[in-house]
Amino acid sequence: MPAFSLDYRLAPEHPFPAAIEDGLSAYHALLDSGEAPSAIAFAGDSAGGGLAVTACLAARDAGLPMPAAIVAFSPGLDMTRTGASMDSKAGVDPFFTRAGLDHTGAMYLAGQDPHQPMLSPATLADLTGFPPMLLQSGTNEMILKPADGLMQTAARRGRVGRPVADRLGGRGGRRGDGVMRRSRPRPVAGGGRPGRPCCARS
Repeated sequence: MPAFSLDYRLAPEHPFPAAIEDGLSAYHALLDSGEAPSAIAFAGDSAGGGLAVTACLAARDAGLPMPAAIVAFSPGLDMTRTGASMDSKAGVDPFFTRAGLDHTGAMYLAGQDPHQPMLSPATLADLTGFPPMLLQSGTNEMILKPADGLMQTAARRGRVGRPVADRLGGRGGRRGDGVMRRSRPRPVAGGGRPGRPCCARS
């Protein structure tokens, strides 16, 4: 299975919205190369999971056709850090701490207000027209509640009557980023080194 790895720009040198712009550019490139949107799925892990969602928001707002699906593992979806799991899972999360999330979040925000859809899609994004989504988050993750919130938003804002799936629970502390492509109705697996998305096609 050939793969395309996107070296998107990283904070602090390139804060918001650089990564989203790069994700959108990559999607443009796939479409311009003749790939059908119905054969493309956005997928990512951790920050890449959030990027899969926000890049899809950017694509929709730019008038591009939607990909076939979004798959996000332990996605970062709420830069306001107000989800209940930020407190209830503190101390049991196998990877994150509030101090760590605040530190990396400040680098990405670079002074921007986190109360906007591209930074906190779990609570603020209008998901009208979005493709089906599969979200997975671990029971003990501090970012669990925003993932649940996004699924509720999907059902409430334009996703009723379309297939939406979520699975919350049972995940450890591994993190990495990715963007996957598929050409069949079944999902395909892909991967990339942590901090970089991967675009795979069959």
